[in-house]
Amino acid sequence: GRAGANGNLQTTQGPLTLSVAARYAFKWWNPEWTPALRAYVPFSKPAFQDDHVRQQTYGLTAAVRATASWTHTLTLGYDQTYQDYYDRQPRLTTPSDSFYQVFAGHLEKASMLYYTDLSLWRGRSVAAVVTGGVNYSEFNDVDAFVGRSTRNGGFLDSPSYLVRNPSSNTGYFGQVRFDVANSLFLTAGVRAERNANFGADFGTAVSPRVGVSYARQLGQVTVKLRASYGESIRPPFPFQSSANVTFFDIQRANPHLGPERQRGGDGGLDVQLGRTASFGVSYYNQRAIDLIDRVLVDPSASLPTYQYQNAGRIKNEGWEFEGRLNLSKVVVSGTFSLANSTVRQLAPNYSGDYQIGDKVLGIPHSSAGGTITYAPLAGTNVSASVTYFGTWTGNDWIALYGFYYGGQPYRGSGRDYWLSYPSVTKFTISVNQDVNRFITGFVRAENVGDNLRYESNNVTAQVPRTVIVGARFRY
Repeated sequence: GRAGANGNLQTTQGPLTLSVAARYAFKWWNPEWTPALRAYVPFSKPAFQDDHVRQQTYGLTAAVRATASWTHTLTLGYDQTYQDYYDRQPRLTTPSDSFYQVFAGHLEKASMLYYTDLSLWRGRSVAAVVTGGVNYSEFNDVDAFVGRSTRNGGFLDSPSYLVRNPSSNTGYFGQVRFDVANSLFLTAGVRAERNANFGADFGTAVSPRVGVSYARQLGQVTVKLRASYGESIRPPFPFQSSANVTFFDIQRANPHLGPERQRGGDGGLDVQLGRTASFGVSYYNQRAIDLIDRVLVDPSASLPTYQYQNAGRIKNEGWEFEGRLNLSKVVVSGTFSLANSTVRQLAPNYSGDYQIGDKVLGIPHSSAGGTITYAPLAGTNVSASVTYFGTWTGNDWIALYGFYYGGQPYRGSGRDYWLSYPSVTKFTISVNQDVNRFITGFVRAENVGDNLRYESNNVTAQVPRTVIVGARFRY
């Protein structure tokens, strides 16, 4: 089940605008018992487990208009996620399996963002906006796991592992945007970033970006052309470069692990036909450099032994289409995507399964989605939606678990455990009804066709047809 609440408050006093936002969410569930794994001793009995996740988010934004053309904005935020699970009773997969498993994890993030905008040449045919700023984020992740406890509450036995992963990220950015006759827009910017999870000798990551767009009004039709080229990075997660041992696997440290970097261009066309219809098409051609891959480095060890490694260069190329049609009481919208992610170069120290020319695991070549919404009466709407994921290649985890826990011989390489997953199509139907201006009731049927094909891997139980009845409150 799940429950949550959120609220926003904003006020303006002269040149100062203050806004506050808060959100709370709580989710609880019992893990599914995967039928395909019941032949293996560790999974031969249900988990008898309770899982909980609590999330809180708080934000404060203050904007000051120092002059008619100069503004300052400061945003402070705090997020935290608490997750735990524990066995309600011993599983007894073997006569001696009378212990409890208990896990607790807490992730918190404190953030600060400051930026200033200065408008130049306002009111002329050529205008410019200069932006500069800094953002800082500090993370702290603490996880504790007890695998052989005699109780599931109170003072537990010594943790099987205790992980604390503090980290921080600091970014500096600047951008200039030119507006020519309110039709041609030119943007150039750069971001410099330092992260605690970079290698000791890596230094600062610098990511430039340039873009151009042109908009033209033709009667009721607005046409916009756009193109950009730039770079961005994604730092490693704190746990990816460190060593770790659990009951299930071993992770080797990698002090040379670097950030992932994306470099390339994209472009597109957007067409707006008044309030009736819109259409957009985008094309991208980019390179993912030093993509991080979890590599099985020693299958012969007593526990599977992994290491996070930078794989090399990946070519990401694709098309994205989206459209929307508004026919008064009926609104139709849809998206369609084609993606190709191909390995083009391998890092010298990479020892994983990828080879040049391979498709990246877990990425379908095509995906789509669509929604039809009908509003027969004021305050009432009925919608039907469909999501589609095409075929993709991923790990055959059932076969891997057979090697890990079932005594089956190793097939020789990780590539021998790759599996082609079939496409997945799922439907959702929902009805929303306003009770008054504060309350909206809803009924939603998810996975109407009861499609149980896998969406990520073949050991995660799929959610069958589900009907949810609830209400949303606003004030």
